Amino acid sequence: MVIAGMDGTAPSEDLLNRIRAGELGGVILFTDNVGTDLRATITALQRAARAGGNPPLLIGIDQEGGGVKRLGDAPPYVSPRTITTVTDAFMQGHLTGRTLAGDGINLDFAPVADVATGPESFVAVEDRGFSGTPAQVADRAGAFMRGLQRAGVAATAKHFPGVGALPVDTDYRLSSITRDAAETREALLPFRHLIDGGVDVVMVASAVYPDLDAARPADFSPAITTGLLRTRLRFRGVAITDALDTPDGLGGGSGERALRAARAGADIVLFAGASEGRPAYEAMLAAARAGELARPRLEQSYERVVALKHGLAAAG
Repeated sequence: MVIAGMDGTAPSEDLLNRIRAGELGGVILFTDNVGTDLRATITALQRAARAGGNPPLLIGIDQEGGGVKRLGDAPPYVSPRTITTVTDAFMQGHLTGRTLAGDGINLDFAPVADVATGPESFVAVEDRGFSGTPAQVADRAGAFMRGLQRAGVAATAKHFPGVGALPVDTDYRLSSITRDAAETREALLPFRHLIDGGVDVVMVASAVYPDLDAARPADFSPAITTGLLRTRLRFRGVAITDALDTPDGLGGGSGERALRAARAGADIVLFAGASEGRPAYEAMLAAARAGELARPRLEQSYERVVALKHGLAAAG
């Protein structure tokens, strides 16, 4: 239930030991982790998981296109905001998936399913996600998703339940999004479309939605992660948080943040930093042993995550 980052272009012995021990279920890669032999790095990570008798790791990366591409010379070769047809969206998704799979990466934190509500939206400013109406965003994001999946790479719909109204990236500041019922329906349309189409993973946003839960960010909200995503939208795949190291406004340390997200219904807690995974794991383990995280709840997440991993292994 924990994915964390890695320091440098080769895994440290400490990271490999934690993977062998089952403390990490995956690793997120950034540009600084991409060396001359990325495939060898990922092979070493997966070998450590096998040595510990654990399921394969999820190896994730943000390869959206536009302003967010960790593999700079790899597809998508055009910005998602310039894609106007489902054919082109599928092609770019498939090219991206083939490249990622060739390196051993099995999870793309894409497509962005947020609908930019104006030119000031960070989704538009950073050249991320797809342009157009909610229905057009849904069609293009869905096609990109299918392209990734055709190549054997899991797709992620983000940032649920939509951050397209924000001028500042949620990685930098915890913000509140005030919407009426019609605006919420429009923001959710692409997520509904991707869920109905079989998206593998949904990433829950680090933002507050007063119309859905005035007290807690979506990451920590049972009303959003469980009530809306699971019950109303009937999502059966893996729910993952956005990076819980940021923003500062979330409060508490990594262990506390991980527990709040797990209690809300997250299957995986995500940390961009390499060091944050350990306190998150330790806090969740202690809570599980104390009965503060119910065993049936943990087993549900385990089953979802392992089903995704085995499906990707079979596709590869």
